[in-house]
Amino acid sequence: MTTRKRKSVFRRFFAFVAMLITGGGAGLGGWMFKDHPQVQALLATVLNRTGTAAEATTLEDKLASAVSGVIEGDQSRQPGLYKVKITEIKLDPKLFKTGRTVDLQARVRKLDQSGHDNLVWESKTYGENLSVVGKDDISAVFLNRPFEVQWSPGDRIVVEVWDRRGGFLESKELKMALPEPGVFPLTSGVHALEVRGRSGPSLDSDSNRIVFETQHLGESPKGRQDNATISRSRDSKVRAPQDVAERPIVIK
Repeated sequence: MTTRKRKSVFRRFFAFVAMLITGGGAGLGGWMFKDHPQVQALLATVLNRTGTAAEATTLEDKLASAVSGVIEGDQSRQPGLYKVKITEIKLDPKLFKTGRTVDLQARVRKLDQSGHDNLVWESKTYGENLSVVGKDDISAVFLNRPFEVQWSPGDRIVVEVWDRRGGFLESKELKMALPEPGVFPLTSGVHALEVRGRSGPSLDSDSNRIVFETQHLGESPKGRQDNATISRSRDSKVRAPQDVAERPIVIK
């Protein structure tokens, strides 16, 4: 591809991404369904059919990754109600003695701006998650146990993972690493887990992780109710009988 054609493709690419983000054309809804006719037509325009099929597929994949990243990054800064699934918890087996049976459990707590500490979700109510060190992966999955949490910037969400079978001397507790300020802490993807109270290369391993699948549901029912109340209040001020009575009488 010549330099002139490449620049033209890049110009169309940036225009395409900007349109998706701002809601023009196919909009975000169209992009979420890649087989949508309008999206396919836009992709054809961006590619201008000048590249090979392999180049088209590569560019399409890059577009999908870039746009979905922007969308999710934007939504993860929005207050409201979030639905969360823990798709995987996995720990480095080096944390435990070989042959030990580990019961991997987790809990999610929310500390709001008023200082209240509320338990959002806890896995132990759903039974044991047993793994044998040296034989099994030290892991747990809770795909069928989603939970919802109301979040606003300034709220803290704490995720704790521990071995329920660990004794006093062998107890291991891990905590999710602190996220970026102003972002919903349980965003989709992989999050590191750190050994509480202790650190070091042998303890804080890349293998200690928790993975979330998160959906922003929008404004909470309480927020919608509050807005409806405000709206009704405004209407009542406009239509209040005393307001009508105080209006001047005009005789034509």
